Amino acid sequence: MTSVLRQAGEYSQISIPLNVRHQNVSLSALADKNPTKYDPVAIPSGAVEALHGTVVVIDAPIAVVDVTPGSVHRHNVRNVATYKSSAEETFAAIEEGTLVYYDPSPTMPDNVYLSCSPLDASGAENCLFGVVVLDQDESESDFPKGSTSAGGSYGCAVMQL
Repeated sequence: MTSVLRQAGEYSQISIPLNVRHQNVSLSALADKNPTKYDPVAIPSGAVEALHGTVVVIDAPIAVVDVTPGSVHRHNVRNVATYKSSAEETFAAIEEGTLVYYDPSPTMPDNVYLSCSPLDASGAENCLFGVVVLDQDESESDFPKGSTSAGGSYGCAVMQL
């Protein structure tokens, strides 16, 4: 099933597998205590396999999170690949198949929660969130997004793992 709920640059739900799994999560348990609808979120656990997904409903003090593996949502992804001394050091060109991580680093721009870096700015492991895939309006010629010479944030279809 394919549908677009909002225009590119905002939120678009690309596809949802038939076995949809939504989970109620306390807002206080999330890394970002004040998420907005359609934000990627994670529950910090110190593990790469932390519970993660995309907010679909907020009814304080609960967020309903799509935790469905294989679900594809459009999110902004920062192309930072590594940090040094708590600052962004190297960058990656985002390609189809690039792994993305939930990154709570303070260097992340507002409303950007995913990056290409497996470690955050403090050196702690980031939660593996998903993989970049083509959305319905993209082709191979739309990649790479960003470059290895400068940091930026790019709208990408991300398949949740």
